[in-house]
Amino acid sequence: MSRWASRCFAYFGLSYYSQGVIAALQAAQGDVARTVAGETNLSSTVAQSLILAGLCIAVIRAPDRYWRLCGPLIPVLGVLGFALLSVLWSSDPARSLRRSVALSECVLFGMFLFQAGGLERTVGRVGRVCVTMAVLSLLAYVALPSIGRETASGYEQAMRGVFPQKNSMAECMLLGLCCYAYRLVAAPRWHHGAAALLLIMCLGLGRGASALAVAGVVCLVAVWLRLQGNPLLRAVLLFLVGWSVVAVAVALIVSPQEVFALVGRDASLTGRVPLWQAIWPEILQAPVIGYGYAAFWDANAPAVQMIWRYSGWPAPDAHSSYLDILLQLGAVGLILYMVVWTRLFTAARDALRTGLGSARFVLIYGTTLLLAGLDEGVIPIPNAWTALLPVTLLAMARYRSLYRAAHRIPLPETTSPNHYFP
Repeated sequence: MSRWASRCFAYFGLSYYSQGVIAALQAAQGDVARTVAGETNLSSTVAQSLILAGLCIAVIRAPDRYWRLCGPLIPVLGVLGFALLSVLWSSDPARSLRRSVALSECVLFGMFLFQAGGLERTVGRVGRVCVTMAVLSLLAYVALPSIGRETASGYEQAMRGVFPQKNSMAECMLLGLCCYAYRLVAAPRWHHGAAALLLIMCLGLGRGASALAVAGVVCLVAVWLRLQGNPLLRAVLLFLVGWSVVAVAVALIVSPQEVFALVGRDASLTGRVPLWQAIWPEILQAPVIGYGYAAFWDANAPAVQMIWRYSGWPAPDAHSSYLDILLQLGAVGLILYMVVWTRLFTAARDALRTGLGSARFVLIYGTTLLLAGLDEGVIPIPNAWTALLPVTLLAMARYRSLYRAAHRIPLPETTSPNHYFP
């Protein structure tokens, strides 16, 4: 691909994986409902076909480069392999196969992003796509309320913008906030701060308490990293955060209803608690290998209908990445994901200790990913979060390779050997 074509392809893929563009097309056709996980539609299929065609061209032009990138991604490839293997025992083999291929395509797109621009350029592109989605969402919220505002009970005036649901918008805004929080830590500029404020404003209009809480953690992590080299201010920050956590915990124990009322929620976490209670018996039915990737949430399945009756609402997924992983891939799948996250955080820690500034983005991104997955399904699906995962792993592995070559000293064995890179 030429540099211009590569840039356009990267932006197109990131726009699709932001989960906003296709949703906007569906909304224009009157279909604004969030589909059950694993379902597909024509517009999404066309977009994925275009991305797959572009990836095939990129791989055919430089197969050796992509082959060498596979080494540091062995943990991620293990997850993909297990997802594909789950077709053998899946309760819906066709859906598992289709969605496993889509997940593999998303990871391959992440490899393309790294090959085309590395971590720093990819962070800039992701941030610009998220800000664009924020601006479009604000325009839809103001000018097209029938599309840009939520229709779910209790959230009628919340902003969902050009997304199928406000939680999808929150996931995109949080990812953009990770990018600009890192920019503010690395090289502060006024437009970086303006972009971060715009993304936080969209989170506020979306009325997502958990998303705003995660955004607060993102800001705290960014400040912590910014204060590197100033132990006194770090100690003050740690003291304030610690006492704040204690105060909130005490308030939740003494007067939980009042605390939840302050943020517009109830003790059921907007129906999530009964949903999680209903899901656990189903997890225990297949605790080791699950029901197959993306196979459980079939609207016609008796188990899903029973969960919906118990929880009182038609949840499209488990509203927890970890429970969804257990449902789909069981304990084996969760362990494989834990290996990926452990590898990522360990490599970022080692790189930061040796002076790599971009490791700070990896820490911000990884922390946000794990926290957002507590009550949303951001981890086991093809989206921009997943596309960034191979980029971060490859960036840390390449830095390790270059560092070892320059200093000729061993580092902790946390990433793959340096022969995976030229």
